[in-house]
Amino acid sequence: MTLKQTFPGNCYDITVEADATDGYFEISAAHRKSGRESAVTNVNAVISEILAPVLEIEDEDIETSIFVADSIKHKRLVEWTEQCLKDMHWVANHLEKSFDEDMQLGGWKSGMTNG
Repeated sequence: MTLKQTFPGNCYDITVEADATDGYFEISAAHRKSGRESAVTNVNAVISEILAPVLEIEDEDIETSIFVADSIKHKRLVEWTEQCLKDMHWVANHLEKSFDEDMQLGGWKSGMTNG
């Protein structure tokens, strides 16, 4: 099962891409006003609030995309991510602020293509 779903935030569109066949999982974000985009799977707020509760991982274990071999954990991660990204209060007041900070540090590209 392949999934590509976008969740609109206040300032960002957040896209989850996952493939249960090979365990692929990535979260990316696009800032609407500037057009800048980045894979954000390794942003601290994503790690601590989305990945860690399901995968029991440490920050240094995360790249911009990850592979979750355990199909049950992969499914749980996708479901938990969807639930988190539907919480607009958390997205607006916590996650998007962490994206703003991350963008200021650099690495966000103009016109990056997801998928």
